[in-house]
Amino acid sequence: MRPRSLEKKRRLVVVVDRESRYLATMPKWEIDTGKRVAIVDVNDTEVMVGSNCGPDGGMVGSVVSHAEFIEGRYQDVVKKVFGEDVLQEMLAACANDNPAKSVQPEGAEA
Repeated sequence: MRPRSLEKKRRLVVVVDRESRYLATMPKWEIDTGKRVAIVDVNDTEVMVGSNCGPDGGMVGSVVSHAEFIEGRYQDVVKKVFGEDVLQEMLAACANDNPAKSVQPEGAEA
């Protein structure tokens, strides 16, 4: 069996809001288990969760807003496949568009 491989990638994006325009790096992770490739990606407004478990190995997934992800959508999937550290980094990246947000994983006590 091929060992599980986790790779973190970063890409440069331009984030634009009403008051400023700034550059930020947004995280993307890819994990290859030998049987399946799973990807999670955070951009300036959305989170994408996907894997190649579709028909004939095709990529399937879903895109949700930062708010939906912070509220708990797909957090269980990310934690199961990628682990707690990746989940925490994704939550932090989602909160970066508004530093006043307080982000806790779903089910965590404040």
